[in-house]
Amino acid sequence: MIETVIFDLSEVCIQGLYGVEEVIAKATNSHDRQVMKHLNGEKLIQLFEGKISEDDYWSKVIQEGSYDLSIPYFKRVVRNNFVKMPGNAIDVVKALKENGNKVYLLSDHSIEWVDYIHKVHSFMDLFDEKYYSFDLAFTKQNPKAFELTMQSLDANPETTLFVDDSQDNLISAKKAGIIHTHLYQFPGKLERDLTNYGLL
Repeated sequence: MIETVIFDLSEVCIQGLYGVEEVIAKATNSHDRQVMKHLNGEKLIQLFEGKISEDDYWSKVIQEGSYDLSIPYFKRVVRNNFVKMPGNAIDVVKALKENGNKVYLLSDHSIEWVDYIHKVHSFMDLFDEKYYSFDLAFTKQNPKAFELTMQSLDANPETTLFVDDSQDNLISAKKAGIIHTHLYQFPGKLERDLTNYGLL
């Protein structure tokens, strides 16, 4: 029996960084994959773990990519990308809530980005509790992020379901003892799995 349901945010409920590389590549006549390489890496983990500010992060991206673009430009581009995902998994979250389930959020994110997301997306209020990497000081690459979340919720990992678009994050969740995971690809498959668990 599933007693706790935890959702990821980016690439499940809203778009995250994916797509930003296309805009930057077009503006700089670069290749998408090269831009994504500049966006990722240790500096992104530091941003998500609250060790550097968003300004510091973009400064490192600009330096690494030798981009002739301003920090405000990058800030605008990434915020414009934080739109609802196609297919809208939020409807699934609403259905879970309407069926009497509590639903939680665990996300790797920047404090500055989350502040913006909370302002523009009212659906964030659907989640009973929200856990972010910058508060936990760990991203989901580290099982400690899941362990701390489970401790805070006083939840049993063996009766917890975690939904994420990253297979690596699901592996990390399993290392923390979370048996039930769902690799998010589209809402229909998620609904079927949740129905099979008796949650819908």
